[in-house]
Parts: sequence; C-alpha cells; structure tokens
Amino acid sequence: TVSGYTLGGASASNYSLPNQPTGVNVAITAKVLTISGVSATNRVYDGTTAVALTGGSLVGVVNGDTVTLGGTPSGTVASAAVGTGKAVTVAGYTLGGGDALNYSVTQPTGVNVDITKGTPTLTGFALSASSINFGDAAPTITAPTSVSTGAITYSSSDTSVATVSGSTITVVGPGSATITASQAADANYNAPTPVTASLTVGKGTPILTGFALSSTSINFGDAAPTITAPTSVSTGAITYS
Repeated sequence: TVSGYTLGGASASNYSLPNQPTGVNVAITAKVLTISGVSATNRVYDGTTAVALTGGSLVGVVNGDTVTLGGTPSGTVASAAVGTGKAVTVAGYTLGGGDALNYSVTQPTGVNVDITKGTPTLTGFALSASSINFGDAAPTITAPTSVSTGAITYSSSDTSVATVSGSTITVVGPGSATITASQAADANYNAPTPVTASLTVGKGTPILTGFALSSTSINFGDAAPTITAPTSVSTGAITYS
C-alpha cells in the first residue's frame, strides 16, 4: 500500500492527485542468520568420523524478534584417521521461535578438531603350558588380540631357560623365564602396555639305554666281563656299583 505522494511546483494548484499508486509489489526474503561459537571436542581415535560439538549462538536476529537455535547438530570429519586441525563438516542446526519463518540459517564453517592416537589393550595372551620339565615339548604361544595393526613381538627374560624366535619358544634349560608380548605403534594407536606369561622349566629325567656286560655268566678265574656304558641325554657323571 502506497501513500504520501503530493504535488509541488508553481503550477501545482492547477492539478490534483486523486489516487496513490496501486499494483506495487515487493519480495521480502528471509534474513540469513549465522551461528558463532561452535567448537568441536578434541578426542582420541576411535575408528569413527563422528565429532562432538559444543557452543553456538545466533548472529543477526532483528531486535525484538523471537528466534531460537535448535535442531540436532552433528559434526563429521572426512576420515577417521589421526590428525591435527582436521576440518569438521557441521549439519543439523535449525531455527525455532515465533519469528523463525522470517529467517534462514547457515551451518557453521571453519570448525576444526584434533584426533590423537589411542592406546589399545592386549588381551588373551597365553602359553599352552606354564610349567614343564626339560625335554618336554616347548609350550606354544596364543597371540594376544588388539585393535591396533602394529607388529607383535615376543621376548624371554632369561635366554638360558628359553628363547623366542618369531612366535616359537625353544627351551634351553631348567629355570624360570617371563615371556613378554609387545606391540609396536601404528598410524592410529600408541604402543600398548606389554603383557607377560611365566614359564617354569624343571629338570628332566633321562633314560639310560644300551648298558650291558660283555658276558653275563663266567667261571671263577675267567676274564672279567667288560662294561658297555649306557647312553643318556644328560651330561651327569655315570658311576657303577
């Protein structure tokens, strides 16, 4: 509706302006609001691309209008991998309130997040036997499980008792040793705390074989029989009685 037009000038009295203009139209578009103060919460790597958001307030609401910030905001990164200053895509903010239809909102930009390496836990590490005798079959290793892809290695606290090559234990002698499983860091995980298993090796009991006399029956005065010494896996001294 148009009003307020009048006539002026030296000859204005010779004219009249009976009507104001009609048929005038205008387009009023929604005012675009922005959101300030949104930040992403730095976190440890968890294999997902989701990022938690905090903060946020509307900028540009006309004084006296009732407009609120709502919705279900979410943040995502392009990849789950560890990184510093990773760009976060924000979505899900909406407007509410009595005057919300007069506005639109732009989702926040320029939000970044740091994703740091996680620290996994090794579980399930075990030996098939924790106590054996020397000469028994060496125990086998049940490898620990981990969410990390880092290489797992094994070591022995006493190589005079047992050694480890790859994941194979070789028993060397009696005693006690601690077998340790360790994992290296990878791109997304730190090295975890190593895990251990105890191994006790007792003395074995060898079997003497091949013991014989050159003759088992003689007469007094005959040459005494000779001894064929027994064989043994032990290095202990052999005596006769």
